[in-house]
Amino acid sequence: MSKSSLRRGIFFTLAFFANLLLIGCASVPDVAVSYRPVRWATSVAVVHTITCSRDDQIVVIQRDAAFVPIYSADEPRDDFRIDLKQLDRFFADSDISLAFTDDGRLKSVNQSTTGQGELVVKGAISLGASLLSGQNVGPTASLNQPTAGILLFERDIFKKQLKGPAPAAVCGLIRKSTILAPDQLPQVSIVHTASLNSEAISAVPKASNDQEVLVEGLKSLGIDLSSSVKGIFGTEELQPIANLKSSVGADEVPLTLQRMVSLLVSVEDSSGTIGGSKIAVPTSRTFVLPIPKAALFGKQSFQLVLSDSGRIATLGYGKLTGVPAAMGAATATVNAQVNVDNAETAALKAASDLIAQQQRYNTCRLTPSACP
Repeated sequence: MSKSSLRRGIFFTLAFFANLLLIGCASVPDVAVSYRPVRWATSVAVVHTITCSRDDQIVVIQRDAAFVPIYSADEPRDDFRIDLKQLDRFFADSDISLAFTDDGRLKSVNQSTTGQGELVVKGAISLGASLLSGQNVGPTASLNQPTAGILLFERDIFKKQLKGPAPAAVCGLIRKSTILAPDQLPQVSIVHTASLNSEAISAVPKASNDQEVLVEGLKSLGIDLSSSVKGIFGTEELQPIANLKSSVGADEVPLTLQRMVSLLVSVEDSSGTIGGSKIAVPTSRTFVLPIPKAALFGKQSFQLVLSDSGRIATLGYGKLTGVPAAMGAATATVNAQVNVDNAETAALKAASDLIAQQQRYNTCRLTPSACP
């Protein structure tokens, strides 16, 4: 056999096996997947607990605020979509999975491609996403017993003594507003609530209708529980990408995400700042995150997990890592999501936690023997 005939035989043999190999490649259907941008809101609960001594000569007022970030789906936008077919190539096996929230926001992307120059090695990942929300951590309670008058505390730290109001008159109003057991101190907790969003970053918290009479009665005696809430946007970019892009290369597919900033929310009254929290908020500005297209040789992967706010919680390029098993791609969140449907419940839960803490603080201050 001549050398030219041998070369032609080898060429046709390689072409035959290459054709079989490529025919066997898994293909991604021509599907365009859309997802919704994220909008934000913040629910604020301002809590005052007022407790009287048994002889009505001492009034202890605890004040604090709770902040609950709320994220939900915004109106659809044309650029919030991804064409899955663009990630695929005829010479590679592709495995792509996306996860979404109930209202259509993107939670995670898990993509793995293997060129037919190597075997497919499949794996799975389980990644944790965190909610960036402000957490107020109060100092250790100091349980020194007050001596007389109306005393104002913030997270059990003494702020000042209120001048003017008569303790007996205040306690008389508190007793009329509550039903006491024989072993209970006269005590009431008052909650004012407000909500901030992208269209209103300041508000005046309001008490519920059933507490308005008590609030006005206390105000007439010289105890004004009114406050104001305001937010200030930060300038620092919260997405953990140093070089945000507006376009990608020919071998990449763009994934549109929102840019993030912080919102410093604070509550103030006539006595100063009650509390504050820093919230991560998505903006209308966007950037694109490149997802690599399949390569002929070698295995490449892309993993993305977004927190409830839309901030990148986990990002991975390169070799697929994780737990090899039938786990599949999953997103694990450290807290249950708070959305517009359960925002009121979450705010009331946060206020309830503060009330329980404040009532213990006040009881221990006025009756130290009840607190081991």
